[in-house]
Amino acid sequence: MVRKRWIGNGQLQELEQHYIQAMYRYNEALEQGPTVASKARREMVRLEVEVRRLRYGY
Repeated sequence: MVRKRWIGNGQLQELEQHYIQAMYRYNEALEQGPTVASKARREMVRLEVEVRRLRYGY
């Protein structure tokens, strides 16, 4: 059984906004080169994992 952490709706929405911004930064970084894109992708994936963890509990 997965235990979900209780979070405020505002906290999740704020984190989702950061994730959306990270997606835009990643798309912009793709044009600059693989090194910059790699760094931006790591940030984007980290935020995606955090959003999933808060929203779904995994």
